[in-house]
Amino acid sequence: LACVTNATATSNTDTVKVYTSPVATVTPQGPATVCQGDSVTLMANTAPAYLWSNSATTQSVTVKQTGNFTVTVTDAHNCSASASQAVQVNQLVASQINGSICSNQSYNFHNRNLTQAGTYYDTVQTVAGCDSAITLTLTVNNISVPTIVRSNDTLKTQAYNSYQWLLNGSTTGGATQSIVITQNGNYSVVVTSAGNCTDTSQILSVTTLGLKDAVNGFAAKLYPNPNNGSFMLVIDNDEVYDIQITDLLGREITAPAKVSRKQDFDLTNAASGMYIISILQNQQQVQRIKFSVIK
Repeated sequence: LACVTNATATSNTDTVKVYTSPVATVTPQGPATVCQGDSVTLMANTAPAYLWSNSATTQSVTVKQTGNFTVTVTDAHNCSASASQAVQVNQLVASQINGSICSNQSYNFHNRNLTQAGTYYDTVQTVAGCDSAITLTLTVNNISVPTIVRSNDTLKTQAYNSYQWLLNGSTTGGATQSIVITQNGNYSVVVTSAGNCTDTSQILSVTTLGLKDAVNGFAAKLYPNPNNGSFMLVIDNDEVYDIQITDLLGREITAPAKVSRKQDFDLTNAASGMYIISILQNQQQVQRIKFSVIK
């Protein structure tokens, strides 16, 4: 390209000078795509004068924002040329994560196993090569280890949101804080607290269910125990005794009976559960035997 300027003039002649137009170039001093917080230096070729699109008049400019930057260079003959360079500034990504675990669990946060509540930070690279800041707010829901307390034929644990009792590893009983047990075995309870946290108690081994409560050395035997509703009561003397059979709430299961020495009983119509047979003499209880009916 040429640059034309009027130089001198006479009465009949104009003198015109033609100069070669300058060449303008812009060279980024490094990558033209950077991350937020970084900058790009743009360098123009050497010339007597410069004017950038951001109004700078220096040979180079440093920019920190996305845009198309143009420089106009002017030579000694007042001839000009322009060149442009695009700059891309990728924004940093900040994200917030809320996490929740139980006190018997851990939270994996970028290959870190966290067990304590708190705020944690990490950075990862995005596809654009820029850092992404991640903030984790971790909450730990505490759950106390359940314990089982036995009172006679009742097992009870602390208060939780829900319960599941186990007998020898299989579910048994209701989803309640306490259960009435009907057979010997290994009992445990799985509980759930607020925050949907679960834990399991240690095993409580029950081996004495159905042992008799006797008075003054009186001894009677009931067998088999547990049974399917059919069983025999044997008394070790010839006296006559009154017999009452109730459930654990004291409700009579059969009509009162009188027994001497031994007697067969049929409770096959009774539901599975725990029952009590009371042996009385002169309206005084001399022995109580607990037994289980299992259908």
